[in-house]
Amino acid sequence: MSNVVVYQNTNGLKIGIKILTIIIIFFLSIDLLMTFISFMASMESNSNNKLLQNIEYHSSTKYFVNLFHLVFIIMYFRWIHLSYKNLNNFSINGLEFNSKSAIVYYFIPILNLFKPFNSMKELWLSSNIKNFDNLNDKNINWKEYDVPGILNFWWILFIFGYILNTVVFLYPTTNDNIKIWAIFVLLGCITSIFSMIYTNKIVRIITMLQNEMMESYKN
Repeated sequence: MSNVVVYQNTNGLKIGIKILTIIIIFFLSIDLLMTFISFMASMESNSNNKLLQNIEYHSSTKYFVNLFHLVFIIMYFRWIHLSYKNLNNFSINGLEFNSKSAIVYYFIPILNLFKPFNSMKELWLSSNIKNFDNLNDKNINWKEYDVPGILNFWWILFIFGYILNTVVFLYPTTNDNIKIWAIFVLLGCITSIFSMIYTNKIVRIITMLQNEMMESYKN
């Protein structure tokens, strides 16, 4: 193809997101393990001392972990921004979202329950050259394809993780209800770990798909 396309290479962001995913999962795994051990110890001894000590650890490390989360979020949104820029540069027809709206919807109440999922679905399907009969025609046949199952699992985990971690943040940790708090921490860590894994995989696959589409333009 002779088309000249300005391509935003997102391989660096993909690698950065992978590294941060590993770091965050490491800390989440430690939090999960320590909370589980403390919870089991409190059940056996009928004492909450271990869990109270775990709260101190949780409080002392959460700001450090949140810093990694913040850098991850910045890189993730930057990746979304550039990936949608690529779709525009590829002149893909039928897009509902753009490089700005795909990010803004994460911050709008109610709409952030489904719009980010829709934008990621759009990004995945429209980045796959196999979903086009003829790339030169810029058709919208890509909309007719089914959403891959990985996106459904990713968004379910994302929503549950967000709810559970919000509960952990807001839930009062008194001696009477600390065991309930620990259960929310355990569930929040598990869903967050798998959510991070799926997010990293989605970033990797979409980046690969866009690289393949760019190669088709070169050829």
